[in-house]
Amino acid sequence: MDNLYKEYFKDQKYRKSFIEWMKYYYETEMYDRSVCNGIDKFGNAAPISRDEYKLINQKAKRLMNILVRELRDNDIDEETWKRARNVASRLSHEQLKKTLKEFRIL
Repeated sequence: MDNLYKEYFKDQKYRKSFIEWMKYYYETEMYDRSVCNGIDKFGNAAPISRDEYKLINQKAKRLMNILVRELRDNDIDEETWKRARNVASRLSHEQLKKTLKEFRIL
């Protein structure tokens, strides 16, 4: 595992946030791939119609609201979960998949 993650994981609240955001990004990409007919230059699913765009945004917003509520309920402050979200959002789908497997989440 990358040293960047190990350093951050000294903080258990950050660790939980980071893992949950990785799951969020992985799950939303998997959903996007099941709905979208386009692919962007990075190999991610991309909507090619208003209907696809609407579906993926509704799903992402719903999951994000659930996740943020869960993090707040676990007394994880906004700064911590936003920092974790920012790092997780930079990972490719393959990096997410690999890391989640390393944590035995997938």
